[in-house]
Amino acid sequence: MNDDVKKICKNYNIIVNCEFLEDDLFSKKLVDFYKNAVIRCNNDSKNLNKIVKYDRVVRKYIEDYNFSKKLRNSIDISTVLNSNVDLTENVLDYAIDFSERYDDSLEQTVINTRWI
Repeated sequence: MNDDVKKICKNYNIIVNCEFLEDDLFSKKLVDFYKNAVIRCNNDSKNLNKIVKYDRVVRKYIEDYNFSKKLRNSIDISTVLNSNVDLTENVLDYAIDFSERYDDSLEQTVINTRWI
């Protein structure tokens, strides 16, 4: 990993060192996809912008239980785990799109804290 990528992947160590349950194969695969994307990244600004988004989304997946649960329910996990094709970019791009929709739905939820 080159120095430019190290600078923008602020969550890299947290993501790579995260421990999952033994049977949580999807989370492990998602982290592997993230590592592969970071390793393959070159210094093209478009690629660097994608890596920043990947970094943010995978960190959100690790920390936000509701987000991770909804992401897992929206994707065919068995296809991702058993595919012979490299799905790195497809899965991570899908996670980015899902994250944006998820964030939009949170913004639309208005909680009234006013007591009667």
